[in-house]
Amino acid sequence: MLAQIKALMSVNGTSKPLVLALCCSECGGTAVDSSGMGMMQYPANVRVMKVPCTGILQVYQFLEAFKAGAEGVMVVGCKSDGCHYEVGSQKAEKKVELARALLKEYGIELVDIRIKRINYDAQVRQKVFDRMISERKRAAELLRAEGEGERAQTNGKREKELQRIRSEAYRQAQIIRGKADAEAIKIYAEAYSKDPEFYSFLNTLGSYHATFDDKSTLVLTTDSEYFKYIKDISPE
Repeated sequence: MLAQIKALMSVNGTSKPLVLALCCSECGGTAVDSSGMGMMQYPANVRVMKVPCTGILQVYQFLEAFKAGAEGVMVVGCKSDGCHYEVGSQKAEKKVELARALLKEYGIELVDIRIKRINYDAQVRQKVFDRMISERKRAAELLRAEGEGERAQTNGKREKELQRIRSEAYRQAQIIRGKADAEAIKIYAEAYSKDPEFYSFLNTLGSYHATFDDKSTLVLTTDSEYFKYIKDISPE
């Protein structure tokens, strides 16, 4: 901000003393802009510098403006009850009063220092309001678009991470299932190799259990291979 003040004060194309006008970007700056929309002009020796809010101004910045060549400093902000940052104008007023007390220590004779609050010209007031509404809508759309972009990016990362987790879980499940199947085959093979007849008997019994219940009816010939173990059972 100091570099900008020095740049504004470095050129003076008039014989009149330079005046630095520090305007808030909401009311003060918009009111200055409205003068152009209303085909009005402000003096060429006035250098306008916009700030987000006059409440952020510091006393040393006023002093630096005088050191850079300004013979007058104006603080143009919102009304006290209409500040977009609630208490910005009140803070600026306190700092101006503090500057009033400090100027004497720097050898500067204070002729006048005050806060100017500019209202909009009646002829362009509606245009100014429309422009402010349009700017607010544009800023809201920008923020909304950025938010949608962030949400899409976050959702994309989440879906990608979920897919990675699912893939890893499926891979691990297949590995575990494969190991379990291999272990089961090994156990079955060992059991079969030790006593093939007993292994066959157990498998057949398991087949009986899985095939029949108390409501099942099955008609087979007496020499069916399926009942070979039942046929071998002694009546005793």
